Amino acid sequence: MIKRKDFELVFADSNEPDAIGVEILSLGDFIFDIYLHEDGHRSMTFSGVEGEFDAADLHKLMTDCFTQLDEWAANLRKPGGAWSKECGDNQ
Repeated sequence: MIKRKDFELVFADSNEPDAIGVEILSLGDFIFDIYLHEDGHRSMTFSGVEGEFDAADLHKLMTDCFTQLDEWAANLRKPGGAWSKECGDNQ
C-alpha cells in the first residue's frame, strides 16, 4: 500500500492564469493534479483520464463509496458472514 511519505508534492502555477495547483507524484510518476481556481473552485485531473473533475463531486463520490463499502463489510462481519469471527481463517 502506498503511504503518504511515498508521495512527492510539486506546487506550481497551472497553464491557466487563474489557477494554482499541486502535482502529486509517486516514485516520480504523475498520479494527479489538484487545482485551486481564483474563484475558489477546486478541481482535479488524473493520469490517464481525459477531463477535469470537480473536487466536491469527487469527494462526494469517494464518501459514497466508503459508506457503501462500510455497509457491505458490516454485513460480512455479521454472524455467519464471510468475515464473521466464526470464520477463523478471515482474521
